[in-house]
Amino acid sequence: MKISLLKKQLIDTEEIPTKSGRVIVLKLTRIGKRLLNNPIEKKSIDIKEGGVTHEYWKNKYAQILKNKGFDITFEKSIGEGKSVDVVATKNKIRIAVEVETGRSDILSNINKCLQAEFDRIIVVAINEKIESKVKSLLEANDLHQNPKIILSCARRVI
Repeated sequence: MKISLLKKQLIDTEEIPTKSGRVIVLKLTRIGKRLLNNPIEKKSIDIKEGGVTHEYWKNKYAQILKNKGFDITFEKSIGEGKSVDVVATKNKIRIAVEVETGRSDILSNINKCLQAEFDRIIVVAINEKIESKVKSLLEANDLHQNPKIILSCARRVI
């Protein structure tokens, strides 16, 4: 079935580097998305901005926190049209997880979490290059010593 879908260009593969190697995930192509969208409901099945890699790491970090007893909410609205990738809550502790692929406004994502007064903000860089970029932004904006902000490189954790 996979080979058939690949040949028909309905799906494609994407490699995601991890600590121990790589994961290959399947993703819909434009043709596949177009065929699966329901024109009656006008509801898109498209993955939010970040794509497959973004979704993969959101789910991995959510699973880690869930295994530690946290309740998980994806794309949690925090008002003013803003949302957080993952919010983990346990005993009044609120943790925001923002996965950074390098395609979004990193500083804006961190600031929205600070303004929403999360107890911890885990900024997940998908690779070392993005981690370096985030680190530089934190230092340039005097946020590198903020105890609420934890910078994590996904490839070194999982």
